[in-house]
Amino acid sequence: MSYRRSIGAPAALPVQRGALQQGGSPGPAGASPYSTGGGGTILEQRYGAVLLSHLLTGTPVPGLGDAVTPTRIRFQARSVSRVDDIVVVGTAPNKTEVVLSIGVRRRPKLVPSEADSVKLIADFLHVACTRRALVDSGRWKLALAVVPSCVPAQQLKALAEMASASGSWTEFQDRLRRPGSLQTAVRNRLTQLEAIVASLIPEWSAQAARETWRLLSVLRLTEMRLEGADCTDRTYSVERLRDVTPQRSNDAAHALFAHLAEQVGAYAPGGAVVDLSRLHADLQGLDCFAPAYLPSPAAAAPARPATRTSRPSRRPARAKLRWKARLLSGTAHQPQVDDGTVVVVDGCWTLAFDVDSGDQRWGKKGGGGHRAVVAGRACFASDPLGHARARDLHTAQRSAPLRLRMQDGLAAVSDGVLFAAHPATGLSAYDVASKAVLCSYAGNRLQVAAAPQAHGGTVGGVGQAHHTQDALVAGQVVVGALRLLGEGVGDLLPLGDGLLDEAGAVADGTEIAGVVEAGGGV
Repeated sequence: MSYRRSIGAPAALPVQRGALQQGGSPGPAGASPYSTGGGGTILEQRYGAVLLSHLLTGTPVPGLGDAVTPTRIRFQARSVSRVDDIVVVGTAPNKTEVVLSIGVRRRPKLVPSEADSVKLIADFLHVACTRRALVDSGRWKLALAVVPSCVPAQQLKALAEMASASGSWTEFQDRLRRPGSLQTAVRNRLTQLEAIVASLIPEWSAQAARETWRLLSVLRLTEMRLEGADCTDRTYSVERLRDVTPQRSNDAAHALFAHLAEQVGAYAPGGAVVDLSRLHADLQGLDCFAPAYLPSPAAAAPARPATRTSRPSRRPARAKLRWKARLLSGTAHQPQVDDGTVVVVDGCWTLAFDVDSGDQRWGKKGGGGHRAVVAGRACFASDPLGHARARDLHTAQRSAPLRLRMQDGLAAVSDGVLFAAHPATGLSAYDVASKAVLCSYAGNRLQVAAAPQAHGGTVGGVGQAHHTQDALVAGQVVVGALRLLGEGVGDLLPLGDGLLDEAGAVADGTEIAGVVEAGGGV
């Protein structure tokens, strides 16, 4: 399934690839720039080292979000994003993943006659259309990294800032009509961009201007100040890296940055995925690297004289009960805790207590019978018509019906995303923070029959097959996995080996899962 069948997501625009072959071929689809001669430059390696310095020190990456902590970086990520130079993934405070796709170009001309510019805009447009729900919710971001002296990119930045400040296409047009709102050169740049978009979607040429505004409103420009007289980004990176050197010295941080740039040259050709543990392993043994700052022996505080301590008691400590509450039946489910609130389903009722005092915040609300599903200061349950609703954990106020169907007992939350299933509509993914339906799977091949388990954008669970496609026997109870976020949305994933655990959850760190018979080994 693609995003054109998603609930609440508009159809993806058909991006024409033939236009890329005019005026020179940019290389075969999926080919690494390192194999076509477009990468491996010192500038790109230095920029990769800047991003690795953020990963190593846990500091925010420009464009990803000030409150987002980077967790991994993928180089030449064609399998994840058409904007494939660098993809940075981070974790927000609410535990949701945020993705930043970065296209790295030194000085793009951004004109229809340059094949590389056409390919660049086509890749940005493809991501913006196929992942529109994620992009609109702020969980997938787009950035173009250029040198500061690139005039076309500076004009693009001015257009992007105006498009982002405009709440709608109509407002953007009103701003363009204002006298003196943009310089003539910037208006000409907008005309060039609209021409590129129109060449990529000829059957939608009438909407080229609108789609150009939509792309500009989510595109950000990043300047790579890493060469010539302006090496500010390198200086800031060296300053960050001082915290992971043995003596917090500038010399060691400078050497560490140079080594990170060298590592990028090794990571990029193979499309490596680098997280903190791998980066630590690759830097082990360097004199200029220490994961945690330790003071030198001379600077260490003098040791206190040894004192006699009492012998610890052999009797184990006894846990102290802080509070307890009486429930109404003997069929209560395991309580769930979120935002200082304990939510427990007791028979056909749902109750909430303060986690510290045990005071009841609210109780005897309908929607019981299964374990509570809580996230983002809300408890999710279905109403009698099968629509999902959110109840505030503090006020008990229930929201209007959400834009997805849900059956109690067939929902789970992972990384800020609610995965809700319903026999009539299948499985849907709902972003709790932005309140947007990310995608929906119709369930014509595998109907979820139990609460799913999720890892990232992949959902595993027990279901019932509908027909013999994918080697499933109609009516057979199976354990399966679906990819609901990212590439291949709605696909049953291919047969794997040891990728599902005993609970049917997707094993940590894997990107595919299997379809197996219930009770059999994976």
